Amino acid sequence: MRSAPGTRRSAGAGNSDPRLFDWLRGRAPLALVAAAVALLANVYYQARHAGNVGLDNEWVIKAADVFNHGKPPYEEERFLYLPPGVLAGVPWLWFSLKTRLDLLPFVGIAFVLIGWLLSLRIFGVSARSRLAVLGAIALCFLEPFTNVVQIGNWTSGYVMALPAVLLLAANRRWTAAAVVFGVAISIKPILAPVVLVFLMARQFKALAVAVVVPAVIAVAAGAMMPQPTLFLTKTLPYLLGGQGGFAAPFDASVSNVLHRLGLPEGVAGAAGLAAAAVMIVLAWLRWRRGGHEGLRLVETSAMLMLAAFLGTKPSFDHYTLIVLVPMAAAVVAPGAASRSPWFWIGYVPMVNGLTLPFVSAWNTYNYRVLGTNLVSAATLASRAAGRRPAGPAPAGAAPGPRPERQRTSSAV
Repeated sequence: MRSAPGTRRSAGAGNSDPRLFDWLRGRAPLALVAAAVALLANVYYQARHAGNVGLDNEWVIKAADVFNHGKPPYEEERFLYLPPGVLAGVPWLWFSLKTRLDLLPFVGIAFVLIGWLLSLRIFGVSARSRLAVLGAIALCFLEPFTNVVQIGNWTSGYVMALPAVLLLAANRRWTAAAVVFGVAISIKPILAPVVLVFLMARQFKALAVAVVVPAVIAVAAGAMMPQPTLFLTKTLPYLLGGQGGFAAPFDASVSNVLHRLGLPEGVAGAAGLAAAAVMIVLAWLRWRRGGHEGLRLVETSAMLMLAAFLGTKPSFDHYTLIVLVPMAAAVVAPGAASRSPWFWIGYVPMVNGLTLPFVSAWNTYNYRVLGTNLVSAATLASRAAGRRPAGPAPAGAAPGPRPERQRTSSAV
């Protein structure tokens, strides 16, 4: 697929050396590729030999096994996905426990890397570029990546799904994007905030598809389940309550962190909802700003996802990959928020092994993840609220079928 057009540059982008981004687009030397392969192999090895390898995935498999024996899968308290997730977990039952644990870290790594490569395609960057290989290397040093690979959380699939949706939308294949989006959220609705992008773009046919597809899949899968209403009466309240005390030590939502700091639960919850509302408004402003189509889609979606991570609970560290991967690819686009050093400073707390002095990693987990999300949100918000002079599209971006000023139907 070709990348979408771009027409604007931020004030800060004018100070960037274009030679750097040309260099990043260039072909990576074999030695660099070998280094990436070695580091990824190490991530696999460390995950495979960790004590909690496949922890999250095993809950899905248990629910699938319960369903396979004709019992309600939602009797498993830690199974939190929609009914299609039960069916998606059934194929794992075909493998032995050892085979599952051998495969799972590989699948997690593969999903995230595919998401990374799809994100690069939004901006016309090759999979053999220096940026592609350096990005893969950088992931190996980030806790969210090693964590999602180790525990086998299905968020890795959504790190792949979002760039797929955005790449299709950037190439004006909105209906196809809606189908991919609908199938993805029918299992785990983590990408649900991105449905607002279809609304902002006035792609009403695609919006209808994005709503109908997951509804049909979920109803059809639910019809196959014994007592599917348990999802509504048992699982959904548990989810909306932040997964009780189990998730509290890991939950980086605004409301949970403020409550841990001593604020009343009602006040903390209101603060989280306010943060989410502000990010949604700013995402709308970012969409109206226009500019490079791929960049607009990536940054607007990132802001909507951050609204969810700040305002709803629980919010875990591996969720940050959903924002990071496409935003990192956007660095080649003039005016991208990820060209700001502040965006990358926000990810310093996510470096493997880094903890705050004199405090255990357990106690600082929430604050580190929330800090990353807040810095990312602030960086994107400052670009959305500021002004950008016009500038050229990034090198390698293919021209769109119409110039930005003529696309009044979608630049709303």
